[in-house]
Amino acid sequence: MRKHFTVTGFVVHKNEIVLHWHKHVKKWLPPGGHIELDEDPISAVHREVKEETGLNIQILGRLPYDYDAPFQLARPEAMAIYDMPSGDGSLKDSHQHVDLIYFCEPENGALYGFHSDGWLWVDEKTIQSGKVVGLGHSAEIAQDVQELSLKAIERYKERKMLDMEQGLLS
Repeated sequence: MRKHFTVTGFVVHKNEIVLHWHKHVKKWLPPGGHIELDEDPISAVHREVKEETGLNIQILGRLPYDYDAPFQLARPEAMAIYDMPSGDGSLKDSHQHVDLIYFCEPENGALYGFHSDGWLWVDEKTIQSGKVVGLGHSAEIAQDVQELSLKAIERYKERKMLDMEQGLLS
């Protein structure tokens, strides 16, 4: 089966994750999509989140090592392979997504430019319940989306606490 490299950005803002109902997959999903030819995964997740939600983002996390060269990319929080037996909307043929998954937040905490049409901010309690109701759809959250959403919120909280301890937030 053909494999396509993709990215997903779990975008957290004020302990909520932004999700949309993917009409082809029939699931609640965060923003993401295919990595383009000659594009690195970090550029791809920035582009996909911007195209789909209007948000500029920053990756939650730190670079793994402390050397100056070569240039480092933030490592994904998770990687997964998803079967796309009926395509994914843009591609009609059966294929697989090799997905690099990142945790993100809006750049500078700002929702400037956010396209609310088709997107829903889902709070931690709703994610824990395992079911999202909104935008005309009511469905269980896939186990991976639920677990990664909760982990992204946890990482976001840790980052905010660290920022407060370092005096970066007022």
